[in-house]
Amino acid sequence: MWQILWVYIVSVSLLFINARAHAAADTPIGGWDWAGWALFVFGFALQTRADLVKNAFRSDPANAKKVCTVGPWQWSRHPNFAGEVYMWWGLFLAGVPVYATNASGWLTVASPLFTMVVLVGLSGIPTAEGANAKRW
Repeated sequence: MWQILWVYIVSVSLLFINARAHAAADTPIGGWDWAGWALFVFGFALQTRADLVKNAFRSDPANAKKVCTVGPWQWSRHPNFAGEVYMWWGLFLAGVPVYATNASGWLTVASPLFTMVVLVGLSGIPTAEGANAKRW
């Protein structure tokens, strides 16, 4: 049940934007769309790059029990999580013109906020830090 709720909350911005009732809004593509899409693409690229670099790092036996500090990992302890957050903020921003036609759309800010809470406070960073990060 938790996973169903999680998927729904995280995707609520996208669901709202693509809802049939809002398709008639016929909002033209503009600055909010481009900014949101750019943020999404940046986040997707960051997350993908971070995952590929970390996988390559972990695949090298010489790196056993070492902390990855190459690629995006040299700037952040969790660039993959940052990429995920950027993606959902990007989708939310791309919907601003639609929210302007229906104020209830602003409630979909729950999507990026929930993503941040889950990754920073509940299951992302907390499970990757401290005793959970020990290498054996």
